[in-house]
Amino acid sequence: MRRCISIIIGIASGIVLTYAWVKHVTHLIDTAEVELDPEFWIKTARIQAYDACYEGCSDCVDVEFAWKACRFTEKVNVAGVICDANRMWNWAERYPIECLRAAGEIYRADALAARKRSYRWQYAGVILTVGAGIVSGITAYRIGGWITAFRSTPYRNQTRPRRHTPRALGRRGSREALLGAAFLVGVISIIGSVHAKACMKYNPSVNLFFANEDGTLYGVIHGWLSNCYSYAYSCGEACSALDGNSKSCSAIYCTGTDTNTTPRDYVVAAAERVRLCGFKLVDAVPGIVGARIANPRIEMDLWVKVAVNRFNLTDHTDPSIMCLYDMVKG
Repeated sequence: MRRCISIIIGIASGIVLTYAWVKHVTHLIDTAEVELDPEFWIKTARIQAYDACYEGCSDCVDVEFAWKACRFTEKVNVAGVICDANRMWNWAERYPIECLRAAGEIYRADALAARKRSYRWQYAGVILTVGAGIVSGITAYRIGGWITAFRSTPYRNQTRPRRHTPRALGRRGSREALLGAAFLVGVISIIGSVHAKACMKYNPSVNLFFANEDGTLYGVIHGWLSNCYSYAYSCGEACSALDGNSKSCSAIYCTGTDTNTTPRDYVVAAAERVRLCGFKLVDAVPGIVGARIANPRIEMDLWVKVAVNRFNLTDHTDPSIMCLYDMVKG
């Protein structure tokens, strides 16, 4: 009888808690909101999509930063309006409000979907509510047992013989298993394979200036990335004593980082392509070079940024600027 009552209590409490939790999470999803002001999302689209595509990033390690932003603008579809930043990078009006509004709606929809996704993860809390039901059933069963024992004991002051259980051994075994798992994770992380990758701070950034023949167009090739790789080296040894005076030693290996290509190497390589567009290398330039050549493949493939003082010598983009844009095609 006591067992049946405990099961009923456990099932009932589990059902009630689960229903309440699911209803709570469903309410969160149904009423989820993000910023409603269209101007907020227009500004977001300008900064995260169009500015990122046109201006790139400031010495970031992600060589795909501008490329991902430019690709996003390709998804913006407005009837009768060009919204692809790859086609507008040299336009005077390269932020059409219709495109910013449509791109902002994409960002708003993505933000709302992400918030609802974060709420859906809370459905996993059902595991806890079911567990709470089981615990309540077990608790009810034990309380019933204590009451029965209390009522049936003739001498309540009588001490019970101590029961020995293997619980401590089980805890110790679980602890050892966890330590063993942690050790394996550590070993796997150390023995990871060696990969070359873009990195910063190991070598100084480099600027190389260029100009056309009459100095009306000028610019800079900026490099800040190095190619880094990891390597293992012996950094000591671990020894253990054997029988007698002998001992057994094994090498300890540490992981180091080095570079095999520096920012200067990438800048010099890119300079050869710049020369082919009719420019010459110079020691300095007379003004600001704030107009980035907005081909994201330059950063992706050459690991440099190329910027000039302006795009136009007349009312059209100068052919040498178009040559710089096309020096890497994807």
